[in-house]
Amino acid sequence: MDVFWNASTGVTLSNNNLTASVANSSYAAKANVGKTKGKYFWEITYISGGSTNAMVGIINGLASVIAGEFGSNNIRYYYSYTGGKYPGALAYGNIYTFNDVIGVLLDLDNGHLEYYKNGVSQGYAFTNILTMGEVFAAFSSGGSAVGVQCTANFGATDFRFLPKDLPKGTLSYDESKILSITDNIPTKDPVKFRYVSSSNLATPLGNGVSLTPEQLISLLHNGTITKQGNYGAVLFRVPVTSTIVFAVEDDCKVWASSGLYSDSGGPSGKNLLIYKLDEASQTYSLYKTVPTTITEKWYVLCDHLPKGTYRFQCEASYVQFNELYFETVKQEKILFGFDNKAYAVVGEDGAYVTKMTSNNSPAPLVASASSNWSTDYLPWKAFNGTNLDVYDYWATSNRLTTGYIQLDFGILRKINVITLFCRNASGSELNAPKDIDVQASTDGTNFDKIGEIRNQTGWKMNESRTYTINNHRSYRYYRLNVLANNGGADYVGIGEIIFGYKHLKLVELQEATVHNFINYGNQEMNALNNIMIHKEYVLTPQNSLKVQLTGKPLSLTFK
Repeated sequence: MDVFWNASTGVTLSNNNLTASVANSSYAAKANVGKTKGKYFWEITYISGGSTNAMVGIINGLASVIAGEFGSNNIRYYYSYTGGKYPGALAYGNIYTFNDVIGVLLDLDNGHLEYYKNGVSQGYAFTNILTMGEVFAAFSSGGSAVGVQCTANFGATDFRFLPKDLPKGTLSYDESKILSITDNIPTKDPVKFRYVSSSNLATPLGNGVSLTPEQLISLLHNGTITKQGNYGAVLFRVPVTSTIVFAVEDDCKVWASSGLYSDSGGPSGKNLLIYKLDEASQTYSLYKTVPTTITEKWYVLCDHLPKGTYRFQCEASYVQFNELYFETVKQEKILFGFDNKAYAVVGEDGAYVTKMTSNNSPAPLVASASSNWSTDYLPWKAFNGTNLDVYDYWATSNRLTTGYIQLDFGILRKINVITLFCRNASGSELNAPKDIDVQASTDGTNFDKIGEIRNQTGWKMNESRTYTINNHRSYRYYRLNVLANNGGADYVGIGEIIFGYKHLKLVELQEATVHNFINYGNQEMNALNNIMIHKEYVLTPQNSLKVQLTGKPLSLTFK
């Protein structure tokens, strides 16, 4: 069905009636189609308006669109300026502003209304909407003399931040897309894991306590995904000192259920920092920064956690969990057969370790940039292997919101994976890169464009994002040319850059044994769509011969 904003007094429409400008708080934009049952999702992009006064949500058929209702039970709104919810002007979620995308999940089967800011759940805003009767997507302004402009995506195009935790049966608001066909719960067996230690947690067993492994299991693995007591099962109270250390014996996906805790320090739902232990040096380094929610339901906390030992910490106060589940990522495996032979496609990837200490050390690495703010923010700081604080990043000169940063490897390297970190400081989000051209050169003068990164909005402090580009050529110089940041007026800043290369190799197997299925089987068929640059012959489970695809031997050594 076609869904759009209705024309009404005080509302100006454009963009096929999907963009609406509301004159002030007396008026509201209302969808032409209402809902009485089912589950629906849509997105509202906040375009412009004075003093960030957007009110996004739903209204019923009794609500006036020409006489603002903010204390009435005929409306349910999420307010950008305070992050609060109406009616009641109650505390709810994070504030939002221009260019943020607010996802709305309307569950008329259970009476819930939930909001997402740039894909991150803000938790249930309301659990009492069934009393409203038929409801309509809507937005208004929170200012008596301030207009607001928003654009709706009711499902006609792909959603920018489609949540992974939508309940079974969720449709786009225009009912053109089925967004979830299964319940979002862990369904596979758990991997073996063990807790090692913990510190400074708030739990039902006390505040500021260190729990034993047995106590952690009893709280976090008891089958209860709803909040237990004031703090839930565990609450990470303070950055750095609130920790849980654990080990997983196989690769896994981490599921979590969270809940809302709030006090003068703010609400829960902050980012979780996952540190991985390097077994050789016995030191931890940041593996991934992941968002958490305040909703008491399962969600994927981390898509993939390799076998190893890890430490959870909160980036800021607070992170709360009711339940954790370490789910196996093993699947049924496939071998490919041709001409009475068995084959597997095996992926290999790795990051190039830089750990620079100046613009030209360690040799032969050389970091450079189009400009830098000062000697405190030189380009090598984006390649030093850390993203610790406000000083640990590269920034362009003052008032330059474009520019490039470059790394000369000194030798030819293949790069097709790039990981970027937002600066680890409050307020850095607007200065993070939005649009980037990825360029490469063999001589440092003539550059090829080998990829592009576009529309990277909604950055969070110390957040990492990984991008894959289609490149299998070797270059010596790699350059990230930032074409735009996220609206900051002063500079472009990048906390850390990691270059890597991921490729596939074809493995010819002597026979399709159980051993070979387990060790070489593929989990999906789409690997055949990729370039394979090496071939490996496995003669027995213990012996192998490697050759290039050209047939020229690389080695003829048997172990």
